[in-house]
Amino acid sequence: MSLMAAFSARSETVQLDTQEVTAHGQHYARLSEQPVRVELIDRAAIEESHALNLADALRYTAGVQLKPITGKPGLAVWLQGYDSDRVAILIDGNPVAAGTGSSVDISQIAIGDVERIEISKGSMSAIYGTSAMGGVVNVITRQPEQGARAGLKYIGGSWGDQDLPYDSIPFGKQHLNLNFSHANKVNAFQIVSDNQISSGFRAPDTKESQGWEGYKSNLSIRNVTQITPTISLLLAPRLYREDVKTNKDNFVGGIGNVPQDKIDLTEKNALMAVLEKDNGELGALKLSYSHEDFKNESQQDLVSTPHIEQNRITDIQHHGFTAQYRYSHNYTSQYVLGIEALQDEMNATSHKNDGTTKTIATEVDGKKLNNHNGFFQISQQASTTLEFLASGRINNNDKYGTKFSPMLNLQYVPILTGNNHLNLRLGAGHGYRTPTLKELYHFFDHSHIGYVLLGNEALEPESSINVQASLEYSNNNDLSFDMSIYRNDIKNLIDFYVDQDKTNQLTSQYGDEVVANAYGNIDRAQTSGIEFSIAYDVNSWLTTNLGYAYLEAINKSTGKSLTSRPEHDMKTSLDLNLNHKNKLALKYQYYSKQFSDAENTLVTPAYSEVDLKWNYYPSESINLFAGINNLTNSQRDFSTGSDLRPEAGRYVYLGIELTKLAF
Repeated sequence: MSLMAAFSARSETVQLDTQEVTAHGQHYARLSEQPVRVELIDRAAIEESHALNLADALRYTAGVQLKPITGKPGLAVWLQGYDSDRVAILIDGNPVAAGTGSSVDISQIAIGDVERIEISKGSMSAIYGTSAMGGVVNVITRQPEQGARAGLKYIGGSWGDQDLPYDSIPFGKQHLNLNFSHANKVNAFQIVSDNQISSGFRAPDTKESQGWEGYKSNLSIRNVTQITPTISLLLAPRLYREDVKTNKDNFVGGIGNVPQDKIDLTEKNALMAVLEKDNGELGALKLSYSHEDFKNESQQDLVSTPHIEQNRITDIQHHGFTAQYRYSHNYTSQYVLGIEALQDEMNATSHKNDGTTKTIATEVDGKKLNNHNGFFQISQQASTTLEFLASGRINNNDKYGTKFSPMLNLQYVPILTGNNHLNLRLGAGHGYRTPTLKELYHFFDHSHIGYVLLGNEALEPESSINVQASLEYSNNNDLSFDMSIYRNDIKNLIDFYVDQDKTNQLTSQYGDEVVANAYGNIDRAQTSGIEFSIAYDVNSWLTTNLGYAYLEAINKSTGKSLTSRPEHDMKTSLDLNLNHKNKLALKYQYYSKQFSDAENTLVTPAYSEVDLKWNYYPSESINLFAGINNLTNSQRDFSTGSDLRPEAGRYVYLGIELTKLAF
């Protein structure tokens, strides 16, 4: 709860509940405890939607858009017209490093151990970094129950006649999630293994495979030890492995189509360590260290030749250290002070083989970025109905120097009774983001499919001013409504554009058109919009949800719309409790047209998707389920690279989940 809630419910024994404290001493920062607007996705919604990963769990939230990551299989989240490079992904309040060099692939984050997900939009809190100009997605993990328990979840599905050939298995794609936990008074241990195997799929009238073929595997471990009554230690390693392939058409002048396999071999080893010391009335100290080692080998292999034509090997190392001190003088105020040191390093080499000659080129040679930052946050209960939060961050980058970014949030609760709750929030924040290693230095060569992406060492840092207001109302848990309006004024927004001189040079070099995209700054841009959602429990067996987001995203320098940003986004759901064992959900998504190029000449048409979910609970620990994703079979036109509609068509699946298997 926030300071407001703690103040309203005060008694002689009330303590400031700014963090959820488990029996094992581990503290988890919650966005919902701050006077900023937060949208919650609870455990029940995650399970009933059959989510396999964080991308699936976010799929039905209005204003949240999932976009493919450029150049590799994966998905990233966009908020308030900002792309995924400007959205922070957290696990229990701790940032997830972006293994691709800029964006976090949220399809790599398994949700088998997730309790809930919190979404805060806009740059509203300095604690989570001013580079999160689009917002923050905070994944709160589930706490193990006492004793030893295990669980299993299996899903098998098919794209119908679009499935690529597979062996004796009856499904085009399979998913297996295994988890085990053990907890006692001093230690809590949990391990989750999440694995996907797919044969891929191919859309009609194409010779390319769109869905990946191969496997993706996650291993997540969490161990919390209560060293003393006041000291706890969290160790959380996460391992990810990926071996996937897609087959692409590759037209060669004078020869014709020469099919080519695009293979991605990825290894990601990550570790989060958090040591906390609770000093009682003197406050709490939190020390955290994060490390991620991301390695990717991207292969381009002509099917007709015995050798691999090109390998690109990318290695990205991330180190992060944070020290944070939190102090509460009483239940009406709280103070947070912190420092952090972040380092990222990238190496990339390209290996080419034309059958007779092998060449090795260094694309990125040990480039590093260092950030040394400080931050503070003050929460103050001014009265029983008014609370404010002021925060600021000093960003120091070894390339761009020092910048200070302030933020302020107000929360006013004019109505707070047992049946009615009205909450008004107003916030303003300054966002600041320095270019990433990828944007500065990377040379991303996909000339085999017609494009390259060039880094730009002359990039300037981005900055933004974000203002937003929100209203939330709930009535006796049957009706809830919230609405927010926002505006982001952005300076030096980093985006990529077509470098015509380089395009002409590469086209001449390769004998076929190769478009050169280069990172650059947009002098002025603006995103603004309105979002609302309403949930109503009609009766004991019917629940409805409706969410709508309107977005205007403009390049102020040209007057054109920013690309890949639909103006209208609507999500709605009808949930039917047929009886205590059967649940049925119908989910609908709509996206209006969006522009695919900076000149606004290429348009992706509007589209909608309908998903159907069914759950059957024969017992408390067993869930049998089935579903159809994209029932309307909305799919892009693969004859053009400018269509941004979904790749995957209709997908039918069934599964079983076993939970709470005690030993």
